[in-house]
Amino acid sequence: MKRIYLVRHACSSAPPGVMVGSTDYPLSGEGIKQAMELGRELASVRFARAFVSPLSRARQTAELILGPQYEPAGLEEVEAFREISLGQWEGLSKKVIGQKYPRLWAERGAKPESVAPPDGENFLQLAARVNPVFTIVSQSPGDNLLVVAHRAVNLVILAGERQVPLSEVWSEQWPYGAFRVLERA
Repeated sequence: MKRIYLVRHACSSAPPGVMVGSTDYPLSGEGIKQAMELGRELASVRFARAFVSPLSRARQTAELILGPQYEPAGLEEVEAFREISLGQWEGLSKKVIGQKYPRLWAERGAKPESVAPPDGENFLQLAARVNPVFTIVSQSPGDNLLVVAHRAVNLVILAGERQVPLSEVWSEQWPYGAFRVLERA
């Protein structure tokens, strides 16, 4: 039985209350502790391969999960696993976005799959970027694979795995440093 450990990166140092998206923030002190705890929780799992988003918060999480026995060069960076681009909304609070883009913010809330921020991606675009690559990654040899990415990336993977519309997974909680195990026969 193949197991794919799908992890959301630990807490980043992004300013609280802002939309982060694909802006690169390293882990916070709390995030380092979360990732180290996750490493202890998964210490008995021998990962055949490890795949990671190119953003530093995901890479740092993966390195702390895997520990010093795993070569950092062995982490396979996957550009497709970069967090969704929020374009001009990155770095802004939801309140500011609602004030600057009231109509678009309301449309995005109603149809996140198909409405994108200015210069950003919608969730259908994200799924089109992520899921074909995840399909290839999931076919990698070995019983246990590690994928460390982001909430939106992980949710579109989850929707693809369950073969459900994206709208069915948006409300699912996926805290920083949490993981799910996907099993394949």
